[in-house]
Amino acid sequence: LREEGRGHTTEPVEYETNPPTSGPHDPQPSQDGIYDETPDVEQSVHSLEHGRIHFQYKPGSPPERVAQLEAMVSTTSVKGTEGYHALVFPNGTGMEAAVAATAWQRYITCPEWNDRVFDAFKLFWRENVDKAPEFIP
Repeated sequence: LREEGRGHTTEPVEYETNPPTSGPHDPQPSQDGIYDETPDVEQSVHSLEHGRIHFQYKPGSPPERVAQLEAMVSTTSVKGTEGYHALVFPNGTGMEAAVAATAWQRYITCPEWNDRVFDAFKLFWRENVDKAPEFIP
């Protein structure tokens, strides 16, 4: 994917990918963790620039699948730490996919939930975490 920039802005941004994977973003990044509500999109893009991985699901997703995703992140050890540099949240950009994982300039989307999603996301996480232009521990 092509980089959409890295500048800071306090203005709303229209991103070229959905979900976003790079571009201008808020000066304040979203923090790691599991969110019940969608974090500010420009803040979440900033966290991607810091090497974080986002796991996003379409609002209205089956609660049991969301719980599986949250459990996967909470119990999967990456670089020796459960939940390492990851965020889980409902998507707020109207993505078409049922569920997606994003990193700086990279993403994987799944049109529907199934059990293979979790293995694909774990692999994506391990391969892409901390690979961003402004790594922040």
